[in-house]
Amino acid sequence: MKSLLWCWKKTVCCKMSWLRGPLYGAMLKRHQAGDWGELDDEDRKANQDALIYGLRVMSVYRVLAVRVWVITEANSSSTMMLLPEEY
Repeated sequence: MKSLLWCWKKTVCCKMSWLRGPLYGAMLKRHQAGDWGELDDEDRKANQDALIYGLRVMSVYRVLAVRVWVITEANSSSTMMLLPEEY
């Protein structure tokens, strides 16, 4: 997959500490490649605009029936993986 997005610092929030290894890497690769997961059309469009204008990018994936958010900050300085309730 070609990377559309560079993620410098990567953080897994406290409730997501169980998420390591292949699942973590797979979600990060999808996020960087522009596979935004379970976003609706409006949020997908917002991500496309974010890549052009340097804004925050978000993806949503489902792991073991749990929704996981992946958010890269506007300046790509950090990418977080967290549960919706941790936001």
